[in-house]
Amino acid sequence: MELKDLRLLGGKLCIDYANSFDNVAPGERLDFITSYAWLLRWCRHVGLTDEHDALALDELARADPDAASRVYERAIELRAALRGVLHAVAEQRPAPPDALQAVQAEYRRALDAITLTPNGNRYQWDAHSTYPRLDQILWPITLSALDLLMRDDLRRVKLCASHGCGWLFYDQSKNRSRRWCSMEGCGSEEKLRRHYRKRKAAAQQGSS
Repeated sequence: MELKDLRLLGGKLCIDYANSFDNVAPGERLDFITSYAWLLRWCRHVGLTDEHDALALDELARADPDAASRVYERAIELRAALRGVLHAVAEQRPAPPDALQAVQAEYRRALDAITLTPNGNRYQWDAHSTYPRLDQILWPITLSALDLLMRDDLRRVKLCASHGCGWLFYDQSKNRSRRWCSMEGCGSEEKLRRHYRKRKAAAQQGSS
């Protein structure tokens, strides 16, 4: 699977970021963010950066690979923290304190850089930097997480019911009945497994 094939099924930016890997087989995980360069590619894939900004950040990363590596490590720590928090939310249990602290740490960094700008009759956080900063791509992800945790209906944060999937999603169905990250993928596979189990059970009963 290539990055262009990675489906965005989370319904929220922070959830799509938490889903930036795929469990392709039992015990085998395909990670789409393995370096700062791949973090940039993921941001282009989800529309966080345009080509101009991505090129500017790529040049900055090439000029200072150590700094880019540090931001990449922060990005992976943020993803792990988000998964810890969101899994806890989906399972309706308290989030791990260290995961919450990691998300808060990134939020504090973002607050030092983002600006409050007019948006119609209201104001909003502007996560764009006036000059390229390697960590600017983490700001909208972090803001998305805080917005979800503080404003949205957390009962709609769910874990795909398909065994071994591991993806999260924000259930926007009217009666919160969605069970799968994708009905075409995990949902269909689970239906096939249920059908196979029923046929097997019927065959065993018929032979007894």
